[in-house]
Amino acid sequence: MNILTLSSFLRIIESMKDTAWKNEKGKHVAKKWILRLVLTALCIATMAFIFSNSLQTGEESGAQSSFVTVAVQKIFRVFAPNSWIATATGEAYEKLHGVIRTLAHFSEFALLGALLVWCWRAYTKDPLFLLVPVCLVVLTPIVDECLQTLSAGRVAAISDVCTDTLGGVCGCVFAGLTLLIALAIKRRKKANTQ
Repeated sequence: MNILTLSSFLRIIESMKDTAWKNEKGKHVAKKWILRLVLTALCIATMAFIFSNSLQTGEESGAQSSFVTVAVQKIFRVFAPNSWIATATGEAYEKLHGVIRTLAHFSEFALLGALLVWCWRAYTKDPLFLLVPVCLVVLTPIVDECLQTLSAGRVAAISDVCTDTLGGVCGCVFAGLTLLIALAIKRRKKANTQ
């Protein structure tokens, strides 16, 4: 019985690196394809998460955000016990709940925007194709709000579309900045080695 150990598996992968997964210029392409697959899967998973939240009933959505609000309050009770967040009840709690819902909308679309730009860059450098993530960042919030109208106790809100779109744009800008920083680092390393 032959058991594949981690060291033998790594030796096999190392030997494949020298022969397989090379393009016509001799560069390794396995990392690029793995990155493409992972980023594409993350984009799809993020969109599925967003749309699954949209299909929740009003009661389910409210319960989920209330759970998060209570968790945030518990954290603040440890680190800032006298803050308005830790002590919020009644109208203050409803305000906090609204802020947390808005931040949730913003952050899930910021994540989507960043992933879409990184995914774009994994496939191409052509700036024309940057329109794909930008269009998705603009259209996904509209589809998201339309889906909400199909769920009991939910309505579409223009303010949510604006918050979602702003989050997506901020995510795109963040990802763009990370790409520019990575390019600057790569150029600096290349200049230092010459």
